Amino acid sequence: MPTPNDDCDDPRPVREWIRTVQFAGSVALALFVVGLLSVAVLLGAPTGTDGTDGSTGAPVVGVSAPRETPVVPATVLTPGVYETGVDMAPGRWRTPGPRPVTDVRTCSWERATSNSGTAADVMASATVRGPASLHADDGDWVTVSGPCTWRRIG
Repeated sequence: MPTPNDDCDDPRPVREWIRTVQFAGSVALALFVVGLLSVAVLLGAPTGTDGTDGSTGAPVVGVSAPRETPVVPATVLTPGVYETGVDMAPGRWRTPGPRPVTDVRTCSWERATSNSGTAADVMASATVRGPASLHADDGDWVTVSGPCTWRRIG
């Protein structure tokens, strides 16, 4: 195998030596990672993501189970579908309408008993070009669309 100290004018041997060193480094790193994983398994390190050993489901001392991040209901709505009490806070919501005032687009909202998309579930809806408000109770499904931003006011 050529070495970088070869006295020759041809740069190919040097490039080949560099490629060989890079390849050997990659292989060594991969073997190191595999070795670490093997040691972890042999020593009985937890392999489950829920604080258990991953095979028997037995809890592992010193490893806490992942915590679910609490969902904080939104207090500002942009176009989308929201479940009241889960994705958005219940109460009264208001929009100033599209901005700037010269915007001729409209905004719409719909309040329904489910997210099925059927007309029978729609309790109320409106299309607006200016200031508007809506009220949503826990369990309602609210859909807002258009260039309006809705803010909770109470």
